[in-house]
Amino acid sequence: MKEHFINLFEYNDWANRKIFYVLRDAAQSPKKILDILSHIILSQETWLGRVKGDYTNSFWENVELSDLEKRSEINSKDWLLILSDLEEKDLDKKYTYHNTKGARFETSLKDIITHLINHSSYHRAQINLLLRQNNVEPAITDYIYYTRR
Repeated sequence: MKEHFINLFEYNDWANRKIFYVLRDAAQSPKKILDILSHIILSQETWLGRVKGDYTNSFWENVELSDLEKRSEINSKDWLLILSDLEEKDLDKKYTYHNTKGARFETSLKDIITHLINHSSYHRAQINLLLRQNNVEPAITDYIYYTRR
C-alpha cells in the first residue's frame, strides 16, 4: 500500500507540472484558473501541515504562478519524504484537525492521501475545462498517461 501511495503522489506531482507547463505557455490565463490551482497547492500544503503538526487552514489565497510552482515542488518533496519514511501500519494512523468551520475531525493518513489525490484531479479537470473554454489546449493529466510515460 505504501508504494501505491508513493506512486499516486508522484503522479500528482507529474499532473500538476503538466498544468504549470500549459499555464506558463498560455498568453494569459483567467484569474479563476490561478485561483483553482492555488486551491490545489494550498490544500496539499494545509494537509501536509496537519500531518506534520504545523496547523494551518489556508485554502483560498491568491498566489502568483511562479510561487505556486515552487510551493508545489516543496509540497511534493515533503509528502514523498513522509511516505518513504513510514511503515505500512502508519497509513492507518489517525490525525486530529479542525476544518475551516472549526469542526474537529480525525482521519487516517491513507484517507487523507486518497482525498488529496482525488481533490487535485477534480480541480485539475476544472482548470482544463477553463483552458479549453479560453481556446488553450488543456494538459493531459489522466493517470493512464502517467503510467505510459
